[in-house]
Amino acid sequence: LPSVPGATRQVLVVATDITERKRLEGRLSSAALEWTQTFDAIDLPILLIGSDLCVRRFNVAAARLIGRDKAADLPGVPLGPRELWPVAERLAGQVLVSREPLTTKVHVPSGQEWELSVSPVTLQTAETCVVLVGRDLTPLVELQDAARRSEVMSAIGLVAAGVAHEVRNPLQAIEAIVAACEARVEMNEALRPFTTHLRQQVQRVSTLMSDLLEYG
Repeated sequence: LPSVPGATRQVLVVATDITERKRLEGRLSSAALEWTQTFDAIDLPILLIGSDLCVRRFNVAAARLIGRDKAADLPGVPLGPRELWPVAERLAGQVLVSREPLTTKVHVPSGQEWELSVSPVTLQTAETCVVLVGRDLTPLVELQDAARRSEVMSAIGLVAAGVAHEVRNPLQAIEAIVAACEARVEMNEALRPFTTHLRQQVQRVSTLMSDLLEYG
């Protein structure tokens, strides 16, 4: 106010107790930090995608996957051009329209197998977004393939062992007959080449069955 001649100048001081507000701000800041740390501690890539199909938030695992630093966690970050993201963008668009969660498996050309789960969520601003969670199934698929190969090899081994066992029984009888024939034709030089050749072939089959049994 303009000074009035002869008047006493006074100052009005207004004090507001903001202790409770500071306490609430501290709690909110602590809760946000805890939530961020929890969000980043999850090893699965998690992204919050807005209705414009732009990434609003993502955790550290997703940052590693999309090749962006966590410091770039700003609204409007688009999905990168990596081979997995066109599928993720399409699924996000479907969920934004249907408002129903969706889970699907994706095979990318690099040989990886992924499971993408997309769920709708409504923010306080009334905007509908989607939460996308990715899971790399490649190690599990490789383990399943190895288990199937092991089962096949086990079955082949059982068949091989069974065949070798069944063949060796009559083969022993044939060997005994060959030995008896060799004794009878010992003095007949004309028949000796035949018995010698027969003995070689029987031994050949016997060696083959031993190898097959060992393989089984």
